Amino acid sequence: MFVDRRFKRSLAGLVLIAAVMIVVAGAIERPGLFGWLTGKQAQGPQEKVDTRLQPAAGAALDPDVFIARADAPVAPDAGKAAPFPGVDPNLVSKIQDDTLWLWKRDEGDVHLHLLAALRAADDDALAGADRTSHLQLFNQPDVYRARPVRIKGIVRRTEWRELPGGKQGIVGYYHVVVQPEDNHDELIFVHVLRTPSGFPTRFEMNEPVEVSGLFYRRLAYRAQDALRVAPLVLARTVQWQPLAAGPEPAAVGPFQIMLILLGTALLALFAVRMALHRRRRELPEYVARYVQKDGDGPADGKIIVPEIVAPETVEGPPREPGRPAA
Repeated sequence: MFVDRRFKRSLAGLVLIAAVMIVVAGAIERPGLFGWLTGKQAQGPQEKVDTRLQPAAGAALDPDVFIARADAPVAPDAGKAAPFPGVDPNLVSKIQDDTLWLWKRDEGDVHLHLLAALRAADDDALAGADRTSHLQLFNQPDVYRARPVRIKGIVRRTEWRELPGGKQGIVGYYHVVVQPEDNHDELIFVHVLRTPSGFPTRFEMNEPVEVSGLFYRRLAYRAQDALRVAPLVLARTVQWQPLAAGPEPAAVGPFQIMLILLGTALLALFAVRMALHRRRRELPEYVARYVQKDGDGPADGKIIVPEIVAPETVEGPPREPGRPAA
């Protein structure tokens, strides 16, 4: 089917408009893009942290080989003041970062000692804990060691782990995996003595929580791609507000709705243009003979309107030949 240049330009314009509207619709869905207009500025880009366990100097890190770091020298004045009521500074000085759980035999006693201190502490002992980010705990573990911290995020997994022997009356704890609010690409582990009533315990979760507890250390764990480290916090419980039960969210979002409306409008415009073009091509016979053709090719759409001579207009009835006008 022959399509003239004007129709091609119109079709290209429609496609261009559709592309621009798709880009604009995607930009509108981007959170914080118009924060300057609404007054709600979006948070800055999350600083990327390399959480892979770094090997010792000159050693290659094999996925099946774990390299424990050497004992860090203890400063002479380390632990003079207990960072939290009931915590023994001498035990705190034995904590090492970037090691697997219970890699050293005596560190299990430190973990149990901190849990017991949390259980025996007053309810107001953690009330003044400052909000702490993942980056702060990861980069400054010595600063926050055994000190109150407060984190916020989404729980992705919760499981119960038993402690053999039940020393100091602690038979186990909940291992909670939190996706921190300030860095969704990383994890923070939390060992909790008890959970709120109705709090689920399963491997796949999406529950918002806020945790006030004691920072323990950076814990090494085996991820899917490599050995990595994440901050470990000990807490008595978590502050949990269950998501309110409501209607199921709409399967089609605003971006999809805009695309559907845009596609419908473009199809309607295209159909109208095609109908007009076909009507123009199928001209009546008495008009088609005036369409200018380029040689033997199809008509190029230029219509030649013949010159029409208007008849002479006279006043009164027509006169007979040879008879003078009245």
